[in-house]
Amino acid sequence: TQGRVDASGKHLKYGDFIQNTDGTKIARVIGTPVMSAAWGGNNTTTGAGTLMLTNVKRDGSGNLLQFTSGENIYLQGGGGTAYAQASASMATTKTNYIMVYYSDDKAPVAGNTVQADNTRIGNARDGAYFLYGSVWPPDDWTDRKAGLPTDNPPGNDWFSLVQWHYAVQSGQLSFSITPASGWTYSSPNLSRVVALDAEMAPGLTGGNWTVGTGWVVTSNQLRKSNAGTGTAQPNPALAITAGATYDISIRVTNWGGSGSPRNFTYALGGTTVRTVTGDGTYTDTVTTTNTGNLIFTPTDRSRFRITAVSVKRHVDAADQPVTHNALNIGDTYTVAVNVSSITSGSFYYTISGCTSPTISTTGTHNMSCTASNTNPLTFYSPAAGNRFTINSI
Repeated sequence: TQGRVDASGKHLKYGDFIQNTDGTKIARVIGTPVMSAAWGGNNTTTGAGTLMLTNVKRDGSGNLLQFTSGENIYLQGGGGTAYAQASASMATTKTNYIMVYYSDDKAPVAGNTVQADNTRIGNARDGAYFLYGSVWPPDDWTDRKAGLPTDNPPGNDWFSLVQWHYAVQSGQLSFSITPASGWTYSSPNLSRVVALDAEMAPGLTGGNWTVGTGWVVTSNQLRKSNAGTGTAQPNPALAITAGATYDISIRVTNWGGSGSPRNFTYALGGTTVRTVTGDGTYTDTVTTTNTGNLIFTPTDRSRFRITAVSVKRHVDAADQPVTHNALNIGDTYTVAVNVSSITSGSFYYTISGCTSPTISTTGTHNMSCTASNTNPLTFYSPAAGNRFTINSI
């Protein structure tokens, strides 16, 4: 802080040697000061920022002799007036800086003698004042001369000439995912799972079921309480589609009876799903062969209660959008999708007007897209049987 500009316009700059009051601490300024408050005019002490130092003096044991907080900083050969004051203790590790003055491609202007502003000589490649053969034109860390390079003596307050060797990649987009129907997300895994339609099984009340000999519907239960081999089935019949796939789940309690056989079967769409022989929760997946109703068929001696029934059809999955930073039209984005496992099916994705190839194998799949719109990343995999996991986006 308290960065001084003296009566002649001199202040601390690249190449200067600095010291403390008695000269026991010495260092050299190795880079253009990084200013947080600009140098003022002549006879001011308003400059503030960071000095990069090298050739720092050491004591007899090799330890750095550090400038400490509040210590005045003097310019060697600059007289007895401080040119700055340390606002904190000197760091003991090195940080590298590069200072670049940049602008749009504007008409050439004359530079000035201010070290840390962007009023500088234009340096467009092949422009009127481009220095052929000079990758880094002279900068103003030495004594500065205002004006254009055609002046006599020539001005030397240049913009830095920067030539990028490759496209600079921006950072990773941050994103979040709310799973759509047919998808699950547990960071980092986005998985295509079963998508289920609405519940088809009716409640376990008398008006919803047709039951035969041995059954009674009571207390939200289907009870096989007596002898008989009558069936129990929803009424009206479920609207089953031949060739479709369904998840069925039932819960059985109070298993009893005597003798044998004691069991029951249940079927859906013409396919016998399971034979049940005791209490438990049973979950099955079945692909139907016809439109047959859900039917429970017991043996005469079996006694049990069915306390829950669920039937849900497998349906196409919804599209899976990804929430992320806003995209900019004209910018180029690289999407890298890694598939860790794929059991069946395929998927593709879109982003900003670009569509990926269809993906049906594990591994990393990359796509580069120059955005034509701002539509977010969205995955598509509608077929009911598709199953895979993406573990990196």
